[in-house]
Amino acid sequence: MRTLLTWHRWAGVIACLSVVAWSLSGVLHPIMSRLQPQPAARSAPAVVLPSPIEIAVLLDTHGIDTVHGIHPALIDQTPWLRIDTPDRADALYLNPDNGETLANAEHAHAVFLARHFSGEHQAAVTRISRVTAFDDEYPYVNRLLPVWRVEFDRPDHLRAFIDTAHSRLGTLTDDNKLLMSQVFSALHTWHWAEGHTARLIAMSLLLLATASTAIAGLVMAVRLRNARQRLAKKTLRRWHRRLAMAVSLSTMMFTCSGLYHLLHTANPAALPATITAAVHASDIRYWPAIASNETLSLHAPNGTPMWRIARAASVPAEHAHHGAATHTPAAVHYINTRNGTRVDDGEQQLTYWLAAHYGNTSAEAIQGIEPITAFAGEYGFINKRLPVMRANLNDAHDTSIYVETATDELAAIVTNADRAEGWSFAWLHKWHFMDIKKDVRDGLLALFALGNAVVALMGLLLFIRRG
Repeated sequence: MRTLLTWHRWAGVIACLSVVAWSLSGVLHPIMSRLQPQPAARSAPAVVLPSPIEIAVLLDTHGIDTVHGIHPALIDQTPWLRIDTPDRADALYLNPDNGETLANAEHAHAVFLARHFSGEHQAAVTRISRVTAFDDEYPYVNRLLPVWRVEFDRPDHLRAFIDTAHSRLGTLTDDNKLLMSQVFSALHTWHWAEGHTARLIAMSLLLLATASTAIAGLVMAVRLRNARQRLAKKTLRRWHRRLAMAVSLSTMMFTCSGLYHLLHTANPAALPATITAAVHASDIRYWPAIASNETLSLHAPNGTPMWRIARAASVPAEHAHHGAATHTPAAVHYINTRNGTRVDDGEQQLTYWLAAHYGNTSAEAIQGIEPITAFAGEYGFINKRLPVMRANLNDAHDTSIYVETATDELAAIVTNADRAEGWSFAWLHKWHFMDIKKDVRDGLLALFALGNAVVALMGLLLFIRRG
């Protein structure tokens, strides 16, 4: 018992400050999600295009031979065609009525969308810059790249991160959100030491020390009798014992799931390169009629150029209730760009083609596909994109590949190992078993996190007094 007590004291002292840092930053997370700026609009502005559009003439007039993408865009209530080509860093914006180009179009489009999504129509724009890599201000959780960073002249320096290629919002950030995000990253995930082996070793050892301290304390609490009489005149020690027993289960849940998450994400696999459709301009001869609430995108699965027409998607609420953010299913149809014939299995063709590429496999290895229109289970809000298609591979890992057919981009790759760790993190670390009432869940998480911090500090005080 004396050995157990010695271990409990010294392991607890070693882990004390990290427990306090993890606990207090954990409390910060739900506060941050409630105080961060929210979009004024969640859908891109509707684009009403003239009909018909002589797309072949427009492309030929501007000497465009190969096209990566064509998307309708709205800038200051004027419709444009946003055309990506392999020989231009920025997209070309063409007026569908007269074929005129728009100068500095990417900036104008980014600012228009930033005002639309943020609701900020008065403040001047102080800075516009292109973001091609994730950083502290625009972390990986936002998923979308590249984006344009648009900063407004306001006391909080509101920033909107805009994906002009698909007219959507990456995120909104202000000074308060950035500060809280930086504090959380520094204290909870040790982002400042990202990529260093020492971070993995130190965090693992401290998590093990925390878990073993809790176990040792529980064992002593059970085996040592007459605690009430022994601690009758030792108020601090008595309350340390009581509170530690009350939060001990949460301590084990937080530390074990945290360690599992740390080890599982220590060496992430490199993501495959994004597919870029390359369609010869001579193959784009038919322009379809689209409604103002529909989106249009260009795709070329297996070399067959197609238009994809679907209802416009909305921006999911950040840190939404687990499984609550949805995208209403809509009829998606595909039309051959050469002759205007309908491609009835276009969504299936595109899904199989994308999944085979991102899974580095053949279409024959795919067992089946299904649409995903809500964040739930293994495909949670952290994956950002909706709607997506899920393709299930016939392999030893039961791999599922989620692809966003509207953009040809990979949304997620999930294996059995990912599912196990994802369940652990969602249920043991974030307590999603209480998702019936998110406010209650977050309140209890904060309460138990604070309890762990108080227990650690009380233990440290007891150690100092004894020393």
